Amino acid sequence: MTVTPTTQPRALRSGTVKHLEPITIDPGRTVEALQESIGSDNFDVVGLEDDSDVFVDDEGPINESPLNLRVTVIAHRLGRPVVLFGNAVALGCDMEMAESISLTDAQVYRLTAALAARPSPDIIDQLAAYSGRNETMERSLRPRVSSRAIFETSTAGESVWPRCPRS
Repeated sequence: MTVTPTTQPRALRSGTVKHLEPITIDPGRTVEALQESIGSDNFDVVGLEDDSDVFVDDEGPINESPLNLRVTVIAHRLGRPVVLFGNAVALGCDMEMAESISLTDAQVYRLTAALAARPSPDIIDQLAAYSGRNETMERSLRPRVSSRAIFETSTAGESVWPRCPRS
């Protein structure tokens, strides 16, 4: 499929509840369309084996977005053993131009086939290992509350930038 400036790139979106669904991305506002589809102003790109990219919420693990098991399995099966959170959008990638482009039929097939296949024991083991660390990770991400004053106060009583903790 040739993508011209008037062609809307074909993509796949995966929510944490919905299955993969086809969408199109407005080429004139790719960043904004990805932000809307993912539901986040900040996103990260995970490159997969077949010149396709998955765009995910960059702060998903921090903002308590749920695990996106579908996209995590797809990423593992297509060469990227990562754990992904929140909504995701898959697009093709033109490696020479470093641009996002429409998914080809072959890429759509690989993405859906990767999801349809039963996860390998390696993927299950990695997710089980992550699950065991999850409680520790969640505890480490919780804000630490201190009884010390957060802001230093000047003589006029105005708050100034927080001081750095000293060790």
